[in-house]
Amino acid sequence: MVTDSQLSGLQRVASALSHAGFFLLMPFLLPFVIWLLFPRLFDDPNNHVREQSFQAMFFHMIVVVVNSALWGATYGLFAIILIGWPFAIVMGLVASVFSIWSVIVMLIAVVKTAMGEPYRLPLVGGRLSG
Repeated sequence: MVTDSQLSGLQRVASALSHAGFFLLMPFLLPFVIWLLFPRLFDDPNNHVREQSFQAMFFHMIVVVVNSALWGATYGLFAIILIGWPFAIVMGLVASVFSIWSVIVMLIAVVKTAMGEPYRLPLVGGRLSG
């Protein structure tokens, strides 16, 4: 477990930026570049930045795919014409709840990693290592 005193300011900023990539409209690119280049350019002895950026990259991929599927089902012709409005309304509510949840989780990740705490994202948590 990494503590505050073991992380440099640069490690905290890089970790927070990898999670904030979604808000900066670079959900895949920014965490990938940080995951790929940070250990080569800067000292990351405990792999904190590498782990956080790897998790952020996969979490952003999952969020984009699930949101696309949910909103696509909501507004797709299949939902509106063949199944009807009740299905479209339910899918819209599910998509809205998932979208709001994912934004809240990403904000928590940005704040926690900026403070130097390791944060395990739901859906990818401890299953991935960079």
